[in-house]
Amino acid sequence: SPRQLVVSAATLTLFVPCIAQFSMMLKERGIKTALAIAGFIFPFAFIAGWALNWVLITFKVLP
Repeated sequence: SPRQLVVSAATLTLFVPCIAQFSMMLKERGIKTALAIAGFIFPFAFIAGWALNWVLITFKVLP
């Protein structure tokens, strides 16, 4: 459905794009900071996707 497309696109853009990006974070920032960034980004992306889905359902923006 259109709502699922919008929610999935928004959620996927918030994730660390790929393993190569994560390996660059490891190289540039160190393991502690890279894990902290990933540990923040993954739950944040899911929560943002859930919130967007809730808003779209509640206000009947997309079917």
